Amino acid sequence: MEGNITTTEDSLSTGFYNSTSISDEATGTNNVLLIMQAFASFNGIFTPVVLFLGLIGNVVTLIVLNTKAYSKIESRFFLMALAASDSVLLLTQVFTKEIAVIVFGRDIRALSDIACKIFFVFFRSSKMTSSWFIVCISIERFIAVWFPFKLKMVCQRKIILMVIGIVYTCLLVYTSLWSYASKVNKNHVCHPDVYDKSNPAEVKTFGVFLILGIALYNGIPIVILLFTTPMIVLKLSRHAQRKKSITNRSSSQQDRTNRMNLTLIGIMIAYIVLVSPIAALHGSAFALKINAYGNNWLAWILFKEIAQILEQMNYTVNFIFYVTLSPIFRNALREILRCGYNSKTQNTSKFSVSAK
Repeated sequence: MEGNITTTEDSLSTGFYNSTSISDEATGTNNVLLIMQAFASFNGIFTPVVLFLGLIGNVVTLIVLNTKAYSKIESRFFLMALAASDSVLLLTQVFTKEIAVIVFGRDIRALSDIACKIFFVFFRSSKMTSSWFIVCISIERFIAVWFPFKLKMVCQRKIILMVIGIVYTCLLVYTSLWSYASKVNKNHVCHPDVYDKSNPAEVKTFGVFLILGIALYNGIPIVILLFTTPMIVLKLSRHAQRKKSITNRSSSQQDRTNRMNLTLIGIMIAYIVLVSPIAALHGSAFALKINAYGNNWLAWILFKEIAQILEQMNYTVNFIFYVTLSPIFRNALREILRCGYNSKTQNTSKFSVSAK
């Protein structure tokens, strides 16, 4: 029966239809409507800005990480994979916003059920892989700080590439299986999860995919990061104190290593701070047995909207950490820009000579 079909948003799927489907009758208060309209207007500006800055930053990051300055840093492959996943997420996330409907005149994801499924495979996979590549970076730094003599043995290029391949393969398979419920409804909207709420078997299947999806996206990664990040900071603090007691001078190589650790620690802390609210949102919704994106409490709506904004920022801020905290990154970027400038200068000079 069509009346038994229920749609709900999961922890990895936000959509414009969440914010636009709340009517006066559903909310019952003008305050809720005003807040929803305010956030809709804000997202109309915020989403394009985040997309533009995020894509530019990730593309530049990929270029810099392929320069000679990073040729001997094997962990750069994790950073490259992270930038790639973040870019895919930023591109797909635009289509979950109302601005996409305004531009295309319809939900472009709803061309067919297959298109809807493919969209959510890429959307969910990019979110999950981004989280797990940050976990990989944290584990690599944990080994580098606590077991430095084993780093070269464990973090070899072939092992890192194999881990990246495993992460992509496992999560693509999982999200492909999960896409069984992603369908186009009668209103021509692509919904991530459509299931028969009156069928216990379907409810159980949906619940398993939902809980495991939340765990894979932010549950397990945050637990790992909450262990590795403080341990890394603790070890570095002890090392700095011990070194200070011996000498007031430090080698340039050690300074570069410390800067690299600081950059990656910043990325890990940013992930915890920016993603924890969305994890708390869905954990609370699961505990209270309510729809995280369909509840109309004023406080809940504020919590949800702010959590989504912070989550979007998570896929844009890494470039800022690279530029502000990593001298290696800044020097490599400066060389790239300098080469581009020199190339333009030479071309202009040749044109001037030929003109004469």
